[in-house]
Amino acid sequence: IATISKSRTYQLSVSANRWNEDDETNFSRAKAKRLPAEVLYDSIYFATGATPDIPGAGRGVRASQLPDAQIDLKSGFLANLGRPVRESACECERSADLQMSAVMAFLSGPAISDALAAKDSDLVKLVTNQPDNRTLVEEVYYRILGRAPSAAEVSTALANFDAVRRDHQTLHGMLTERESWWAPIEEQREGERIDGIASAAGAIHSYLPSWTAKQTQAEEARRQRAATAQRGLDQYASVAPLLRNAWEATFPPEQLQTPWQVLKPASAISNSASISLAIQEDGAVLASATRPERDRAADYILEFDAPASGLQKITGLSIEAMPHESLPGFGPGLHEGGNFVVTEVDLATSAPKTPKQFGKQAFSDVRVDHIQNGFNAKLTIDGNPGNQPGWAVAGREREPHRARFLLTNPLTVAPGGKLRLKISCRYAGGEYPLGHFAVSVTSSEQPSAAGVPAPVVAALQLPPTHRNSEQTATLDAYFLRTSPHWLTRRFAVIREERPLPPDPTMEGLKTKLTSAQTPIRLDPPLVQLRQDFQQSTEQADNVRLTAAQDLAWALINNPEFLFNH
Repeated sequence: IATISKSRTYQLSVSANRWNEDDETNFSRAKAKRLPAEVLYDSIYFATGATPDIPGAGRGVRASQLPDAQIDLKSGFLANLGRPVRESACECERSADLQMSAVMAFLSGPAISDALAAKDSDLVKLVTNQPDNRTLVEEVYYRILGRAPSAAEVSTALANFDAVRRDHQTLHGMLTERESWWAPIEEQREGERIDGIASAAGAIHSYLPSWTAKQTQAEEARRQRAATAQRGLDQYASVAPLLRNAWEATFPPEQLQTPWQVLKPASAISNSASISLAIQEDGAVLASATRPERDRAADYILEFDAPASGLQKITGLSIEAMPHESLPGFGPGLHEGGNFVVTEVDLATSAPKTPKQFGKQAFSDVRVDHIQNGFNAKLTIDGNPGNQPGWAVAGREREPHRARFLLTNPLTVAPGGKLRLKISCRYAGGEYPLGHFAVSVTSSEQPSAAGVPAPVVAALQLPPTHRNSEQTATLDAYFLRTSPHWLTRRFAVIREERPLPPDPTMEGLKTKLTSAQTPIRLDPPLVQLRQDFQQSTEQADNVRLTAAQDLAWALINNPEFLFNH
């Protein structure tokens, strides 16, 4: 080491002269080369005697010991300073550029500040054990630059000891002046705030008798409407068995040829953060708007596991959109009117040996029981999931509706295979997402027929006297949930059970009170001065440590350290 250090080559200056300024190959002068990122980080902690603590690496692990190029400080110190990403074995991945991000990482980043502020660092021990300021300055120079300071450098560093005290006194004067200026302003604004609170509270108190009377009257009217709605529902329920018998007697027998089997999803997710999906016990999926004010353009992605027996010869897929009591408009959609718009439907399958590799399945046609005027259900199979008028049901929002998608080729899914269904609802920025629906499949030779659920088919194929109680209940439930008359009456009951809308006048008064109660905003420069003075007080309580930390910070950000041999 001594031989190398004393050699002419090692001691060459980086300063060029007129004889070697254009020389790049003969080693006639030294080339300035910044320390690599890992070496620089380790050097900072070695010079200050602090213990590195890189997130994900453990306390005491040096940057040069990191096993993974993805491990870095939260500030990205190592990446900013050119550490290679290790995508290849070539050292050319390393960058020695010193761009603005790297400069800021040095000047104000935590890599240096954490090392300097460490309470167990050698810098703290040096300040404690060395009472002489001049010797302290020399020791800091030796630790960081490996040389003794010049007389001018010592003089400058010693002057900073007194500067810490002066700066603290100056800051104290600035804070005192700003506090004096702010005190009467704060008193005035606080008084105005208290008056505003009293005024707003008084307005609420004055309006309260009128509001109470209005609420009592509105609640009584709601109670009467609820009673009327319940009577209507009860009356229909009393004749429902007769109506169901009449429905069964006139049920088209050809629809029994197309039974639909509900598939319960193994998973159901929405790619919109504003909508969440929940799988119901009966296999249906219920959507809810977690953030109604946000963009709700969404794709619903459902995956289904093939049963142990597999799925044999699927000829059609059905999406049944159903009203639900929890939805705003009681319809199948999340929109407050109950409507929805499906813009695209995609089906894909995977084999048991490659469950994550899905192949798209083509639809040849789509049939619906109702389509909104100006909309076209066939757009849902055109390959465009974007903003287009696909399947919508305005005019009959509070009824169940079914879209039947005919497969181009019959589909068989072996046990262990999967189906993936994507339902896109991107019309008008996602204003009309699907809210409650179930997915079914059929192996019927007539998948375009409306058909009915397989359990209903099984029950209808038996004489009434041969049905068990479960089959009878299945028919009763299916009849009611598909009966517009029942659904209309049920919606009337649900609507009246919901809370009364808030009184606009009272809500406005409450808003004014909340606004008046907001604490006054402190003067931003004063807030900053208070924070600065608190930090300055801590520094002034230990002038020698503060001065030593300032000196160490300056030397670490010095080219003599950054470009150290």
